[in-house]
Amino acid sequence: MIQDTSVAAIPDDIEIRGSLIARSTKLEAIPDNLSVGMNVDFGKTPIRSLPKGFRVLGSLSIDDCPNMTDLPEHLQVAGTLNIEKTPISRIPEGAKIGRGLRAAGSSIVDLGIGGDFQFDDTPLRHRQELKEAAQPSTAASVRFAR
Repeated sequence: MIQDTSVAAIPDDIEIRGSLIARSTKLEAIPDNLSVGMNVDFGKTPIRSLPKGFRVLGSLSIDDCPNMTDLPEHLQVAGTLNIEKTPISRIPEGAKIGRGLRAAGSSIVDLGIGGDFQFDDTPLRHRQELKEAAQPSTAASVRFAR
């Protein structure tokens, strides 16, 4: 755990078998070949992007990252993806999110996928269309707070 430290870089070719908790650090970039065995938390960092095809075997938190505007193609998150309080506006097609998406206070307007979604304070406007678009084959649910 490197949370709340001044760490600004992660070495290339590092393999972390557990979780990587780097919340509130000075990280701006992630190595292309980072391997993490469980959860990843980059929340409240100046990080700008994730590597193409980034894969997380647990949950991924990039909440409250004001420089994170896009998610990479082929993103894979086995658990929950947390993009709350980010300027991220879309989930790229082909992204795989296993358990859920947390997007309160984000700029999300395009889901790109089916899944378990909970949206508070987002620009999504067509709630009924989204409910109808949820793919029943994924056992997904869509929940909206008022």
